Order: sequence, then structure tokens, then C-alpha cells
Amino acid sequence: MTDVDTERLGHLLTRAYRSGVALSSDLLQHPELLDVLAQTRDGEDQMFRVRRGHQLLVSSVASLRSPHSDALRALLDIEPLPPGRRMVLNLTERRERAGTYFNVAGDTFRRHHERRHTQELAGELHRRLKSMEDTVRPVLRVHGREEPPGERTIPKRTQPATPPPPASTYRPRT
Repeated sequence: MTDVDTERLGHLLTRAYRSGVALSSDLLQHPELLDVLAQTRDGEDQMFRVRRGHQLLVSSVASLRSPHSDALRALLDIEPLPPGRRMVLNLTERRERAGTYFNVAGDTFRRHHERRHTQELAGELHRRLKSMEDTVRPVLRVHGREEPPGERTIPKRTQPATPPPPASTYRPRT
């Protein structure tokens, strides 16, 4: 991995906000960020590398708590749009969308929240890149500590859900 600090990574993410990275191929517009997220491997296809970098970015965003992850999804344009919205949002519209998660205007989000969220995402990416852990799944945190690898995608339940009563006990209302 190219040795990069969180400040530089935050700067690269801020530049990526301008155009968004809705598709993995959008990372081709940000070659410096792509070089950090997914180093070139011998004989590896360029698009596979792009997909690997995009998946790292998406899973890092997903590992943050809501509403922070929701705001970053809106900024990076990786958030699914509600029905009836047009597909392409500019940065101002995406900031407005991110601000809705904190009940603030887009400009207020830019001035007071964006840098903090960017640094948090940069820190998560840096931690994943340094530890070389499995980067295709979000890391769930419970009470400030990571869950064991076996519990990353399946939530723990204290007891199984009770099944519904048998159909023979059904009584129609009169």
C-alpha cells in the first residue's frame, strides 16, 4: 500500500465528492484515490481493480453508524435515490440531501459537518488499508468495539423468535 496519511486521504475524498462515485467506473476520474484504495497487482484487469477500490469505499461507509453513513452515502452519490428523483445530482444537491440527516441546510452541512465526516471516513479507510483486513464487508461496531469476524453479517439474537400460533387456534371475529 502507498503510505498515505488520513489528511491526504481526506483531501482525495473531498475531491471525489465533486463528481461522486455512484458507479465503480467513476473512480477512474480520481486516479490518485484509486491508487490508494486499490494498488495495481500483476496481471490484474483495470476494471477489477476499480471494483475492488469501490467496494472498499462502500464497505467503509457502511461500517460507520447511521446517520453518519447515510450522509456520506449521499455525499459520495452511492445512496439509492427515492422514486421520482432524477439520477444525476450535483454536489450542492447531494449536500442538501446529506444535511437532511442532521436537519440542517446543505451549506450548513458543508461548513459544520462535512470535514468531520470526511475525516472519519478517511480514518476508517486508513485503518482497513493498514490492517489489510477483509474489506468487502462492513465492520459492525457494538459499544465501541468490533464484533468477531463470524458475526459481521448476521446479527446476534439472544433468543429465537417465537413462531406464530397454529392455524387450528384461529377464531374469526364476530
